[in-house]
Amino acid sequence: MIIQTVETPDGPFTILSDDEHRVLSSGWTGDRDRILGRLRAADRPHDIDEGETDAAAAVAAGFALAIAPRSPAAPSPGNPFSTFCFLLSAFRQSR
Repeated sequence: MIIQTVETPDGPFTILSDDEHRVLSSGWTGDRDRILGRLRAADRPHDIDEGETDAAAAVAAGFALAIAPRSPAAPSPGNPFSTFCFLLSAFRQSR
């Protein structure tokens, strides 16, 4: 399992993913225990490494796009989660 916290203009965003970069838990916090607490006790991993996740790259790209000047390709501003989903979809399509 991999955990990563990304500093964003809205505060820290932490992502827990499996070794295939599927997000298991995430949220607007820098507190690793809060992220783990979102999982059922039976599903909480024991071996977690700090590392880089694909989803964190999408979050960072989303904020970079959100603060970039408007262009026809940029999504209209919304909440950070909708921006994250838009960018994650675009990231997956580009792979």
